[in-house]
Amino acid sequence: MELVLKKLEQPEFPHFMLDYLRGGGNARDYFSAAPTLEGIKETAREMVQTHNVDKELLTALRLFNEKLGAREATIRNIESLKKKTTVVIATGQQPGLLTGSLFTIYKTIQALALCHHLNQNSETVYVPLFWTASDDQRLNEVDHLDLLGRQGRLHKLKLDFEAEAGTPFFHLKTRSEFLALIKQTLQDQLVETEFRADIIERVATAFRASENMAEWFSRLLGQFFFKYGLIIYDPAALPVARYARRLFQDNLERPELLHALTKGNGGRLRRDGYQPQVPPKTGKLPFFLFEGGKRQEITLRDGSFFLGSRRMSREQIAGIIEKSPQKVSPNVFLRPLAQQALFPVAGYVGGPSEVAYHAQLDRAYQEFDLVQPVIYPRWQLFIEEAKASRIINRYRLTWEQLKEEPHRIIYQIVKNNQGAEIEERWRNWQRELRSHINKLPPLMGASLPNWEQKVQAFARKAEAESTRLYQNGWNEIRKRESKTGEDLEYAHNAFFPYNIPAERIFNIFPLLVKYGPDFLDELLTELKQIKGDTGGFLVKIEG
Repeated sequence: MELVLKKLEQPEFPHFMLDYLRGGGNARDYFSAAPTLEGIKETAREMVQTHNVDKELLTALRLFNEKLGAREATIRNIESLKKKTTVVIATGQQPGLLTGSLFTIYKTIQALALCHHLNQNSETVYVPLFWTASDDQRLNEVDHLDLLGRQGRLHKLKLDFEAEAGTPFFHLKTRSEFLALIKQTLQDQLVETEFRADIIERVATAFRASENMAEWFSRLLGQFFFKYGLIIYDPAALPVARYARRLFQDNLERPELLHALTKGNGGRLRRDGYQPQVPPKTGKLPFFLFEGGKRQEITLRDGSFFLGSRRMSREQIAGIIEKSPQKVSPNVFLRPLAQQALFPVAGYVGGPSEVAYHAQLDRAYQEFDLVQPVIYPRWQLFIEEAKASRIINRYRLTWEQLKEEPHRIIYQIVKNNQGAEIEERWRNWQRELRSHINKLPPLMGASLPNWEQKVQAFARKAEAESTRLYQNGWNEIRKRESKTGEDLEYAHNAFFPYNIPAERIFNIFPLLVKYGPDFLDELLTELKQIKGDTGGFLVKIEG
C-alpha cells in the first residue's frame, strides 16, 4: 500500500473559513496571529515563562491518562508541562461512536504533525492535547455511525439513547447490548480481511474496560495516538471549574460581560459581511450547573439568579464552584477561555465552526488577561481508495461530478461513454426533419393566411417533441445501465455521502479493517509532508 498526497484547489468550507485560510476580507482581523507556524511560534514566545500549570491538575491528568493506557511518550509530555518552556497544540471534539467522524481523527493527526514540525530545532517544547468534550448533551449528533457497506450502499448504525436524552455523553454507561450491536454491524458491513477480527476485538476490549461511552472514546483515541505523546483531557474526569476557579468566579461576579463582548464582535462580523457562528444569550451565565443529571442554564432576572424556577444567590453558586466543581460546565464561549486558563495553548486546530466562534472571542481573551491561541484551520481530507479510483478513471469523472447525486449526472456519463454514435445519428435525423419542414411553405404558396407562421409554430412543436422523445430514449438506456448507476453511486458516496464531505460522515474503522492497524501511522507519516500548509487535500491509496 502506498499513499499519494494531492492538494485540492478548493476545500468545501464556508465563506468565513475560506477567507481566514486565504487572508481574504477581514477574517484575520479577529485573531491575534496568522494561522501559520510562525504565528504559533510568536504566540508561544509571548506565553513562555509566564504561564504556570496547576500541579494538582498535572497529577490528575497523569493518573487519568495512565488509566486510559497512556504510554511513556504521553507521560513524558505531561511531565514536560511542569516547565515554563513547554506549550500546547490542542484540538478537541465531542466524543462519538468508535471515535466519531473521520475529521476528529484528522484534527488529532494535524495537531501531532504541527508538534512534529514546531519541535524541530526549537528550545520551546510543543506537546499535543485532545480535549474530549464529554459534557456535551447533544446525543442526537453522536448516537449513530455511518458506514459504506460491502455493496457500496450507506448503512447507519444507531444506538438507542432515547432514555438518556438531554444528559451529557459521559453519563452514558457502556451496555452489553451496545457492544453486541456494534460488533455485529462491523462484521456484517465491513469486508472480511486478515485484520477484521483483531480490530473488532480491540474495540470490544476497550469497551469492556470503560465505565462510560466517553471513556471508551478516549481509550480508542489513546490506542491510536498515545505512542506519539498525545495527552487526553476530559472535563468529566478533571472538572474544569476546579482548575480554572478564578475564571468562573470572575464570570459570576460580572455575569453579562462575556455575552457583551461576544455580542460586540458579532456586530463587527455582520458589518464585515460575515454571520456570527453563535448568537450570544443575554441574561444567562456563561456556564451550566448539572442538576438531575442534565446541564441546566442559570438565568439572570431582575438582579437574581435562577436555576429553572429556583432562585439562587451569588454565594450559593460561588459555593458550588468552590466545593462541587464537577457540577459546573462552561458554555461554548467560556470553554476556550477555560482551556487557556488551564494550559498554555499556543495553537488550536479547529474546524469551520470553531474558527467562526473563536472570531467572537478576541476581546474576551484580552478582558480576562489570557493569551489568544492561534486558531489553526483543520485540514479537509478526502480518502480515495482503489475502487473509487477505477470508477473515476473509467467514466472520466471530474471533482464537480463526484459532488453531484448520481441520478443527475448518469445521463451525461452514459452519453459520454457510449453515446457518440447515437448522438451523431440523432443530429443527422434532426437536420433531415428541419429540411423537410423548411419545404412546407412553398407547397401552399402565399394563398393561405398566416401559413408561414403556422409552419414555424409546427416546427417549434416538432423540435420540442422530438427532443422529449430523444431524452426518453436516453432514460430507457440509463435504466438498462444499472452497473453504471451503481458505480456512480459508489463513487459519490465514497466522497460525498448524503451530499456531505465524507470526513463528516464516515469513521476510521472501515479503513483500519481494510488496511490494518498501521494505517493511521502511515497516514500520519504522509500528512507530515504538508508541514504548515492548510486547506483541502486528497490522499490516494495505491497498491
